[in-house]
Amino acid sequence: MLTLQLVQLTVSVILKIASNLQILKKSLKILKKNLKKKKKTIAILLVSLLQVIYFLNIPVTGAGKKTTVLKTAKTITQLKTDSDWGGRLNMYKSAAGIIKENPSLGIGLGNWRLVSPKYADNTAYTDRSFTKITQRPHNDFLWMLSEVGIIGMVFVVGFLIYHLRLLLRALKRGADSDDERYLFMFCLISLIAIGIESMFDFPRQRTMPNLYLWSIMGFIATTSIQSTGKGKYQNAMPMVLAAILSVVSVFAYFDLKSNIYSQDAKYYNNNNMPKELYASSAIALSFYRNLDNAGTPIYYYMGIAKHQLGDKNAAKLFFQKALQLAPFHIGALTNYMILLGELGELTSAHKIMSIIQHVYPRMAKSRLDMAKFYLREGKNEEAEKILLELKEANLDDGQGTLDKLLLHVGKK
Repeated sequence: MLTLQLVQLTVSVILKIASNLQILKKSLKILKKNLKKKKKTIAILLVSLLQVIYFLNIPVTGAGKKTTVLKTAKTITQLKTDSDWGGRLNMYKSAAGIIKENPSLGIGLGNWRLVSPKYADNTAYTDRSFTKITQRPHNDFLWMLSEVGIIGMVFVVGFLIYHLRLLLRALKRGADSDDERYLFMFCLISLIAIGIESMFDFPRQRTMPNLYLWSIMGFIATTSIQSTGKGKYQNAMPMVLAAILSVVSVFAYFDLKSNIYSQDAKYYNNNNMPKELYASSAIALSFYRNLDNAGTPIYYYMGIAKHQLGDKNAAKLFFQKALQLAPFHIGALTNYMILLGELGELTSAHKIMSIIQHVYPRMAKSRLDMAKFYLREGKNEEAEKILLELKEANLDDGQGTLDKLLLHVGKK
């Protein structure tokens, strides 16, 4: 049965690729034919239409689901938090909340993912479905505005407008040939396309859109210099660029080394190797980066390692440092709460549980762990209150723990 499904899938993919290649082949034939007849406008329109058809039907994969752009667009009316569009609106809501509280300077580059859970509707997240904090709001403009504020966005928008004016001035001035005119038009359309994509996705963090964007910016600036004559400081530009590249290379080296060791830390954490976990985390931290590439504090891994090695006081300190960097990181919150419970600091543990309950109201495990601590200390009333709240909300960890604990307190 599995073999038959694999064969069917393979045939389907081959047919889809063949269909897409056929569309591209037809596009090139139309372009070639019309170019000979000097009907470039018609050719461009026809090719554009065929490419839109190709784009709308191209298979895409996201969140473990195979679909097409057209099918995804049809789900726009599904605005539940756990749907594609509802999830995006929830991210926009988070960004809007951050902007409202930090309008001038934002919260700092790279910090959206650390504080966004505070402003989001996290009711769709459960112990079985929620594994990591959302990395970005899928809208580059909201993303940058929330991180750099209005003041930072003035510089970003000013930079873009400056290059756009150079391009429009070049188009208005006229090109030396049709090829140059079409190249200018290509640059303009490409900038518009990247801008539109930035409203619904995150090209800012992807290699190819950035390559296109900065190549276009460089072409526009170079063309402007060539048309207006040599600038006053043009001869100094190579040295300035060399200095900038040298500084960037140093930071890139530190970033790469830290990322390598933080990836090692993830591996050791997943395989319960606390000594290796602590060593890799310490080295990653020594390269002046305190977060891994997914936004998890390095101190979190160090806290896990020390906890497993039995040094609970050191683990407590590392979890506190982790939460200073990422106050809503679910892993740090949960493990810190468990550690406080093991140390007998139930009042502090309950406060952490309340934070988890407020930010992630449908995540049951931390509340079940808290109930276990109360039962261990003989505080059955406190445990019973938590368990009944979970029962009323129909929440469990998927392993039947709630029923077992309710039976223990005589409420089953």
